[in-house]
Amino acid sequence: MKIMVIAPGSFSPEEIKMRQEYAESLCSSEIKVVGVEGPSSLTDDATLGLLVPGMIKRAEEADQQGYDAVVIHCFADIGIDGAKTVANIPVVGAAESVYRVASLVADKFGLITARDEYIPSFYRRARALGVAERIVSAKSINIPPYMLSSIRGLSDRIVISITL
Repeated sequence: MKIMVIAPGSFSPEEIKMRQEYAESLCSSEIKVVGVEGPSSLTDDATLGLLVPGMIKRAEEADQQGYDAVVIHCFADIGIDGAKTVANIPVVGAAESVYRVASLVADKFGLITARDEYIPSFYRRARALGVAERIVSAKSINIPPYMLSSIRGLSDRIVISITL
């Protein structure tokens, strides 16, 4: 299976390589991580909107190049509806996947994100998917997203703080 992972925003070749290696460590399928030209900081709906045409173009390219699926590598699922319209292959978003799985295993769930300004877009996507009423809380740890991968043991600390 060939999967194109579309990471919205302008990333350096090193950042794309890091994302590529991480994706390959999680999956045995052939994966290609690509960026989309645009703002590197995704802080509001206007910024997210600037990326939509590039997301749609990349999904169309994936379809034309014989990929079997597209993954939108952003919890706001930027451009997913347009991408699903132009591609004749599955297009899956991070939020869509997480919300669906959470809804299968729990009646209610919470969200943890890197920045406060992301929370409104997460709720909008949850409303579009019909699961917003299941979200009991959305909290931010207020650090720049690029630091998430460099903070050792971050996920363990989050899980511990949730369970306490």
